[in-house]
Amino acid sequence: MENNEKDFFSELKSGVKELGKQVGKVFNEAFSNDNAADMQIRTDVYATKEFLVFELELAGVPKEAVSIQIVENTLVVRGKKTRPEGIGADNYLRSSRIFGDFQKSFDLPNDVSVQSGIKAKFDNGLLTVRIPRVEQEDPTKTVPIE
Repeated sequence: MENNEKDFFSELKSGVKELGKQVGKVFNEAFSNDNAADMQIRTDVYATKEFLVFELELAGVPKEAVSIQIVENTLVVRGKKTRPEGIGADNYLRSSRIFGDFQKSFDLPNDVSVQSGIKAKFDNGLLTVRIPRVEQEDPTKTVPIE
């Protein structure tokens, strides 16, 4: 094989490699969830006699980056998960974690009290929100006829 052919194929191979890197970068940017609108937050919701309990896994999210609100009988948990400082997107060889703002909402049933007694605890990446349950009146009533 002549030197010119070797150079041509070497340049072609190098160009194809670079093109692959660029396409991969565009693909990762297009399909990464850095805005985290669709961030999947693993959640358990269960009821005890006293509380309706929400447990949300928020690994890597600092407590200061989380807010909890009750808006029109809906529990709303918001927060932000950020990339570690000093490491840019170009430094990653592989990344499957999702970073950015997130929000998770839960419609609350009628048997909870949103006025007082709500407690939230953040421990080791697990956010637990306890909302007191209240006894409901029986919704059926027999009305006597005179």
